Amino acid sequence: MLLSGLKGISILSVKPPEQALVEDKLNIIQATSQYGKGTVFAIDDPCVCNGYIVNEPLNR
Repeated sequence: MLLSGLKGISILSVKPPEQALVEDKLNIIQATSQYGKGTVFAIDDPCVCNGYIVNEPLNR
């Protein structure tokens, strides 16, 4: 299952050209979109914003 490593999930809303990839009932959990020559994959794990990443400036 794609969601097994997540601590929690948030619901996404998408507008064309984005597409829902994984849905639970009517809730969109994962989405994709084309950007240039690539594909963007979106998933929102609220725990990532709550301390699982270091919040430092990228330009040192």
